[in-house]
Amino acid sequence: MDEKTQLWRSRGRTANSSLPFDTNNPKILFRRQWITSLYIFHCHEENHHMGIAQTLTTLRQLVWISQVRTEVRKRLPLFPDYAKERVSQPQHAFINCGVDYTGPFMAKFNDQRTKVWIALFTCLNTRALYVDIATSFSASCFPNVLHRFIDSNGCPRGILSDNAPVFVSVVTMLSPLLTEDDQNLFDYSSRLNIPFKFVPALAPWQSGIYERMVKIFKPSFKAAIRSRKIELGEFHPLIKECEAFLNSRPLTYVYNIIDSDRISIMTNRLPPTVRSPSSPDFNKHMTLMTNG
Repeated sequence: MDEKTQLWRSRGRTANSSLPFDTNNPKILFRRQWITSLYIFHCHEENHHMGIAQTLTTLRQLVWISQVRTEVRKRLPLFPDYAKERVSQPQHAFINCGVDYTGPFMAKFNDQRTKVWIALFTCLNTRALYVDIATSFSASCFPNVLHRFIDSNGCPRGILSDNAPVFVSVVTMLSPLLTEDDQNLFDYSSRLNIPFKFVPALAPWQSGIYERMVKIFKPSFKAAIRSRKIELGEFHPLIKECEAFLNSRPLTYVYNIIDSDRISIMTNRLPPTVRSPSSPDFNKHMTLMTNG
């Protein structure tokens, strides 16, 4: 018992060290108490919503909780439900997707070094990945990237992204075109009327689903190029090769038992069933013809 604070402290074996008194003799917090839960949430928020390991490290610097890992595990999973776009049954892959850029990377073009970026589209339902090259980090280049993405994977129902100027500028340019039929600029994108949803500013944890794909893609791509100075024409085959490898990754646990009847679901085994954005909906047209 600490006579000054009237708090229980745990007496450790590091009294002869140069560590602070609170670290050598941490305060004791009892399990299943509301004050313990509040302090766990406080440490979790102070560490910018880091995981269990970082929260445990912070807790053990000042307090001692019996079976602390179990106590933290019970408190941290109290997070909101997944967004509807992530758990609803999709018609095809990439019908709900997120987009982000990574780079720049250096490439050779006409004997000169130039910067290129890589756009990554992540399916929110199947975790599939689509990558493409962006020759500039500007709003005028992204509609072309979006055009190629839609031609390959179909028209998405919505796109999730952060507040990068390249995405915000495109939406700003497209929004007045949706009501003005006499303008043809960006006619392809405005005709499809694809809504963009931006995550709140300074909230990177809300875009973790595609930020994680960027973290997975970059080591694979850097291992492919190594320290070589590659031509701009070589970039597309390389990123598509990395895309194929990442889309063959298992999405479920890989069992050690050879004769297990459980197989690992992989992204490339999911049927895309992509329909061209310009092709008509047969059932919708038949309904209109029948009613008309």
